[in-house]
Amino acid sequence: MKKRTISVQTLSILAITALIILILPLLITSIYNRPIADDLVQPYAPTVTYRETGSFWQAFVASIKETISIWHARNGIFSSMFLSVFAPYIFNYTYGFIHPVLVIALMIFASYKAAKCLWIINAGIPRAYIHLIAALLSIALITTMPDISGGIYWYSGAVNYTFYFALSLLLFACLFQAVAANRPATFKNCIGLFFSCIGFFLLGGANWMTPTLSIVVYGFLAIYIIARKKSLRFLLPFLFLLIGYMVAILAPGNANRQAVVGERLPLFESFVNSFLNAIQTCTHEGRYYFFGILLLPVFARLSQYVPKLPKYWFLVPVGSVCVLAAAFFPLIFSSYPILDRHDNMVFLHFTVLLFINEALLVVWIAQGLSAVYQKGDLFSLNKTIAFVLAFALIFAAVFETTLTLSPFRVTSEYAPLKAAIHLVQGHSKRYAQSYDDLVDTLQTTEETEVVSSLDLQSPLLGSPGIHWDPTFWTNVGFVTFYTDKNITLKSQ
Repeated sequence: MKKRTISVQTLSILAITALIILILPLLITSIYNRPIADDLVQPYAPTVTYRETGSFWQAFVASIKETISIWHARNGIFSSMFLSVFAPYIFNYTYGFIHPVLVIALMIFASYKAAKCLWIINAGIPRAYIHLIAALLSIALITTMPDISGGIYWYSGAVNYTFYFALSLLLFACLFQAVAANRPATFKNCIGLFFSCIGFFLLGGANWMTPTLSIVVYGFLAIYIIARKKSLRFLLPFLFLLIGYMVAILAPGNANRQAVVGERLPLFESFVNSFLNAIQTCTHEGRYYFFGILLLPVFARLSQYVPKLPKYWFLVPVGSVCVLAAAFFPLIFSSYPILDRHDNMVFLHFTVLLFINEALLVVWIAQGLSAVYQKGDLFSLNKTIAFVLAFALIFAAVFETTLTLSPFRVTSEYAPLKAAIHLVQGHSKRYAQSYDDLVDTLQTTEETEVVSSLDLQSPLLGSPGIHWDPTFWTNVGFVTFYTDKNITLKSQ
């Protein structure tokens, strides 16, 4: 009797299909997304400019001026701050669907470019492995993010953190491939290097965590470039990364921000605590490891295409801990509290590092067992179905998914499923309607006091954070953004 099998090609198609199905409710939900918190404060100046002039370019110039003002007065992260200021909400407050689409698209594209780095090892690796790994990495990064509200829907959080993580992944993936190819400095290659320099310069002025981590990664790469006698032109983007980082560090506004946060920790203590936090992440955050289980058999089959690993491959896990420590360092050194958006960044970087280290470990074990290990690109269909079903059941338990038949009800903390449930039950739509009603009330009422609805919050999309205290900054920011009336806004 012929054994039933399933190919990597088929698995890759199924993984891509799963990715589309899972991100679809997230994208549909973004239709009901609205600006909250910093989204109503940071873009205020260019918003006023656009309302007065109706000119896109004058709003753009106003955003540049506001970014420079923030650099002088409050914060040095100039590139990500510019994106926070030059928001789609300048032109229409219902444009909250734009950035989730763009950020998710960039994340998927960056994951694909990262997976293509496998061709550096062996150009003969079948494309199906690339598509499968890219799809699973995209699903892991997008759908299991600890705080998808702050990572995808909250504009300020999405562009300051998630966008720049995806950009860094894309930049390094392209850079690794260029270094490996080491082609002559033709006009076409120099154009690519030029855009890489711009990208890394902008990365240097991002959210502190990603550029600090990127400097460590590029430092390891620089050692490789010099040791392997690669073209030194590949060090040029590193210089631009450092320049961008220094522009951010030397901003006068950092002193004012530090005065609000508190005194900095001593340098050595911050260094040690960064490594302790990195090690704790690796040993205590079990959920981060969970999704990598799906790739264990894939990496085992991939091992047949990988040359024998060098003896010093174990330095990669050591370097990975250093990279994670670099992500923690700016927060710890500046005594800044680690918030949900920072947990997102740690998770995103950790997941990529996990996939790399998992691949190396599985390949090393598989190569050691090569005499008895089954090779080829076909998997047992029955074992694959059993493996995936077992994973799905455990995954559902991890994300607190429950199903009640009488009456029929599904609850889950898994973002795509939660988004689908909220769409079906109308929660997201009601949130957007309550938001729109409040905006309309502020713009049309003759009253001097307005009380917000209790429906003005969503576990997925977030909340404007209307406080009981009408002088709270979110209350004042909400009123100021939508009207120039002297109205007191408070929650029930």
